[in-house]
Amino acid sequence: MNRIGKLMKLSIRARVAWSILCLEQKLGQDRKNDKSWEEILELLWTYTSSNRLDIWDNKTAKIDPEVILFKHPDINAPQTALQKKLILVYQRVDEGTLTILNAIINIGTYYLYGAISEGDDEECVLQLSRIEEVCVNDNITWPPDDLFAGHTYSPKKPYGELFERGKY
Repeated sequence: MNRIGKLMKLSIRARVAWSILCLEQKLGQDRKNDKSWEEILELLWTYTSSNRLDIWDNKTAKIDPEVILFKHPDINAPQTALQKKLILVYQRVDEGTLTILNAIINIGTYYLYGAISEGDDEECVLQLSRIEEVCVNDNITWPPDDLFAGHTYSPKKPYGELFERGKY
């Protein structure tokens, strides 16, 4: 079974966590572990430890690089202090880092408003494939395959158990 197939057998929280670990590896490789990225990672990790995923969605919508870097036709549109800060942060990294960040947000939010299906979910497969492509192209070390072995997908509890960032 290929890597994506294995990941699709994990709970949704474990898929998000695996993706965040890939982002951490990418940032470490690129030496982009500054305070701004730590704040972003802290926010992303709350997906694994909270039942209030609607709040996670609201907060991640404010940091999504596709939203922050979107060139609005109204150049005079006011920007918040957070947007200005994130524009500078995102301009200092390569497209692969932003691709992984956006894919994490997409994986997490897709299930909040879409149907949860077992196994083969095209949107999640697409997002995980985007992450995999960046990791392969940039020679990123994968998180161990068995890291989330205890967090398998279940139709009765698709998000899986809550867990903290430091556990992995």
